[in-house]
Amino acid sequence: DSGIHAGDRVKTAVTAAGTHETATVVATDRASDLALLRVSTDLPVAPFTDDASTAAGRPVLVVAVAPRPKRPATMWSTGTVAATGATVTGGGATGMAAIDARAPGAPAVAGALLLDASGRVLGILDQGGRSAVRAAVFLPASLVLGVTAELAASGRVQHGWLGVRGHDAPGAPGASTTTTAAVLGGGGALVASVDPKGVAAGMLKPGDVIVSANGAPVRTMAELRNRLYVLGPGSPVRLGLWRGGRQLAVAVDLGTTS
Repeated sequence: DSGIHAGDRVKTAVTAAGTHETATVVATDRASDLALLRVSTDLPVAPFTDDASTAAGRPVLVVAVAPRPKRPATMWSTGTVAATGATVTGGGATGMAAIDARAPGAPAVAGALLLDASGRVLGILDQGGRSAVRAAVFLPASLVLGVTAELAASGRVQHGWLGVRGHDAPGAPGASTTTTAAVLGGGGALVASVDPKGVAAGMLKPGDVIVSANGAPVRTMAELRNRLYVLGPGSPVRLGLWRGGRQLAVAVDLGTTS
């Protein structure tokens, strides 16, 4: 959403009939690089899906409508998922988790959609983001829907956090080793420190590996941020984690800082 602000009018929306519409910017969220637009024309609603069951190697389709002077052109390319939960570097969404996908010849157009084999939207292209595995970067549908719902309701995103610091657990996309990948099921968010005055004090410990939040998988620290980013302060969250070789569940009400 870099360079646009609430109240701006932009010609970026395209209807199913292939015509341009002037859209009004309702609100923006800088940390996720997302903006909510309003158009006067009713548009068909695409089916969205969480990327919880998506994994590297799964087939995907990238679809976009490229703006043209006379008539927009629909472009598409097939490909595969390269990584899930990978940290975005560069651009406004730096630090968020993304789905990285390789689709040769895929249209690098704002608003390009990443679809699964059933035609459901997995994510939306983040043009400014970079991937550690040299793939296109897509913000997951769960983040997009959560952020836009908050923008529609209040004009801003109020996000909660646990008051912890950490990094990707071994086995996560981009992690340096895979010694515990089999035990952790492919990574997680490894807690390095816990704020003694934070909401997770006495409940989480250094060395804990968080692998789920409210039943959704957490494969990296960035993905933990995504899952909690769309939950406001005070929201209850149930965390699944590994501690000392044992699987535990911890309930925490989120704090006010990230």
